[in-house]
Amino acid sequence: MIDTSAYEPVDVAQVTDALADLVEQYVLTSTVSAYPDWPASPVDQSSPLWPSSPTYTEQSPELAHLSVGGQYGTLKAGCEVATTAAENPSWHGHHEVRLPY
Repeated sequence: MIDTSAYEPVDVAQVTDALADLVEQYVLTSTVSAYPDWPASPVDQSSPLWPSSPTYTEQSPELAHLSVGGQYGTLKAGCEVATTAAENPSWHGHHEVRLPY
């Protein structure tokens, strides 16, 4: 399963729960915006992500102080956290692919 549209972490949790016994692998297409240091500094897979939670939504008060880009990046980082939390033992792993904003 390749998920190219996940935006809110709670949606990822619902999708991974629904597909748990139906797919062998879940691939999340994320974004370079998941890194708070980008674009001011170069980033790679080892760079820290925005602090996030698999329960965040656009309405989460923790996001209110962030710019629109910061909110987007935090939600996408939360999708990655939700993907990891949903790891199904029968899956052949999961992957995040981060694309430019």
